[in-house]
Amino acid sequence: MISTTLLFSKAISVIDLDIDIQKYKKIADAFDYKRTHADLVNMSKSHKVLDTPKMKPLKKIIENNFYDVMKEVYHYNTKFKMTTSWLVISNKQEQSQYHNHNNCMFSGVLYLQTGENTGHISFASYENKRFNLIPTKWDDVNCSEFRVVPKNGRLIIFPSEVYHKILQNNSDIKRYSLAFNFFPIGEIGADDSTATIK
Repeated sequence: MISTTLLFSKAISVIDLDIDIQKYKKIADAFDYKRTHADLVNMSKSHKVLDTPKMKPLKKIIENNFYDVMKEVYHYNTKFKMTTSWLVISNKQEQSQYHNHNNCMFSGVLYLQTGENTGHISFASYENKRFNLIPTKWDDVNCSEFRVVPKNGRLIIFPSEVYHKILQNNSDIKRYSLAFNFFPIGEIGADDSTATIK
């Protein structure tokens, strides 16, 4: 009998929200955007879009679902603060590069407008693997890339250190996504590693 334990796993949580996504897509259209240097996508000039009055109800929905993930997946009862939130538009033939997020613990994305072939989100392992063996079946143990299909109203939450990218948009539909980061606050740690973050 084989007993297997998955060590040091990274959880990618996917939640399909039942919200008026068109309402928030229209609000997203009112923001100013700029072309990013590192990626071939358009990013909102504001990095606090969920703090605007029209977006605050959506922020509350995201926060509630975020805390559900923290309790049910990670078993954390820690308080978090959303530090940044921004919009990304990728047009036809546009994509981003692999990147991760610094100065935060958890990140996420909510899709406001997608369609077939608008570009999946790809998560990649940058682990230093010694051999490139091809398995007979891909699964959580042997994969080095994992893709999630974007869908209107789909919310994804993941550890900020995980590398990810927007794959190329091969459609005529503009792909709208809303990204955000969370940072732990309050008293964290224990014993000689206790800290209070305001």
